[in-house]
Amino acid sequence: MVKEGPVEGPGLFYCVGVWFRLSSAYGGARGSPAHKMKKSHLFAILAMLLVSFSLVNAQAELPVGWKVYDLLDGKVSVAMPAEPEMDTAEGYPIFTAANKQGVVVFARQTDIDISKDNAAADRLTFFRGFRDGIMGSIKDDKTGLVDASKLELGSEKKITYAGMPGYDQSFTAGEVRGRFWIGNRGREIYAFFCLTLAGAERPIDEVVFPSFKLK
Repeated sequence: MVKEGPVEGPGLFYCVGVWFRLSSAYGGARGSPAHKMKKSHLFAILAMLLVSFSLVNAQAELPVGWKVYDLLDGKVSVAMPAEPEMDTAEGYPIFTAANKQGVVVFARQTDIDISKDNAAADRLTFFRGFRDGIMGSIKDDKTGLVDASKLELGSEKKITYAGMPGYDQSFTAGEVRGRFWIGNRGREIYAFFCLTLAGAERPIDEVVFPSFKLK
């Protein structure tokens, strides 16, 4: 993992990771309704921390401060806006990193029920659960971080990502932009969520998406 550069806001990384896990219906059996119970509360924490984080890190800009990190014992590399913090509380690694422009969440799960005979349908089911959990959190948010009345969901796209079949979808809410995408290999899912805040110089997913490499 690349070490140089400031390690910014580990508390923010942790809270974003927790919010992501509980709000995104992520990962098959773990994506139960229980994972959505605290999504509004955790989204409020995310909003509060991102606002305070932006105030004390006014110097941070894209792409300055970004690094390409080797993660998962060097099996993948991806650009992040700060050194990511890894959380394995759910039994699989979730990496979170943020700056005043927004937040990046990346997770890998290796025990998804993707059948050989029905892989395409299983993959789509997973993606839609992942997407709908995040969108549900945003629609229920009362903090003002994202104006749900301006929410516009883009089209669902089938993609090939790092040589893997997957799906990709974006949304906007005024000046805020979000994007989530996955790639699937066997029973492995590589999932990303990027949220670019109003005032950012460019969508942060445009940096993350092309940077990901499987080794």
